[in-house]
Amino acid sequence: MPAVKVSLAAVAALFAATATSCGLGGGPEPVEIVGPAPTAPPFSASPKALPRAYDPKANAASQITEALARAKADGRPVMLDFGARWCAECATLQHIFRLQDVRPSLDRYHRVTIDVGRIDRHLGLARKYGLDLKRTGIPALVVLSPQGDVRTAGNEELYPAAGNDELLPETVTAFLRRWQ
Repeated sequence: MPAVKVSLAAVAALFAATATSCGLGGGPEPVEIVGPAPTAPPFSASPKALPRAYDPKANAASQITEALARAKADGRPVMLDFGARWCAECATLQHIFRLQDVRPSLDRYHRVTIDVGRIDRHLGLARKYGLDLKRTGIPALVVLSPQGDVRTAGNEELYPAAGNDELLPETVTAFLRRWQ
C-alpha cells in the first residue's frame, strides 16, 4: 500500500504544478497520462464508448471534413478538441467527458480530437479556427456550426469564473450546453 501512496502523491504534485492549461509556464517536464485522471472520482460511462483521444496518427483535417459532413446532415455542431496525451488537464477533460451527467451534453456534438504533440503539431489547423495554442495552452476547444462557422474557440469558458484553475464537470457541462 505505501507504493500507492507515493504514486498518488507524485500525481498530486504533478497536478499542482500544472498551469491553468497545459503548455504554459515552466513546471516539470510533461508526462504522458493515459486513461482518466487518477485523482478524479469514479465515473460511469454511457454504453457508447468514446474513441481514444489525441491519436498522433489520425488525419485531423479529414476527420474535421467528415464531421462537418455529418453535421450538415443532422444539424449538430462540431467540437474540435485540441490536446495531447501527456497533458494532465487534457486527461481530466477526457475523464469529465465520460461522466454520466456530462455525456448526454457531449453526445449532442460531432467531436474530433486533435493531437498537438508538444504544442508543435496542427498549429496551422488551430489558427484556422481562431486558436493560438502557444498562447492559450491546452486543452482548447473550438465549436463549429454545422456549416463550419466558428462559434467559440479557446479554453477560458472551461474554468470557473472564481479563478479556480480546476476543470469541473459542471463548468464543462455549462460550456457544452451553451454552444450546442
